[in-house]
Amino acid sequence: MISFLPQVVRVWKTKKTTDLSLGMFVILITAGALWITYGAITSDWPVIATNGGVVVLNIAILAAKLRFK
Repeated sequence: MISFLPQVVRVWKTKKTTDLSLGMFVILITAGALWITYGAITSDWPVIATNGGVVVLNIAILAAKLRFK
């Protein structure tokens, strides 16, 4: 999860997102949401927490991508 943090910071600092794939972040957010669903079904809080953080960070990158076109 923490591996996305430097990318989030860099994107919001530089406002440069041209090299980032919109589709990749949509897929990563979807995959994280599915893992959260799985974690909720199985009551696996580490899965929910980890993927919740990943989804939040990827949404931050996606928001920057859409905002700084």
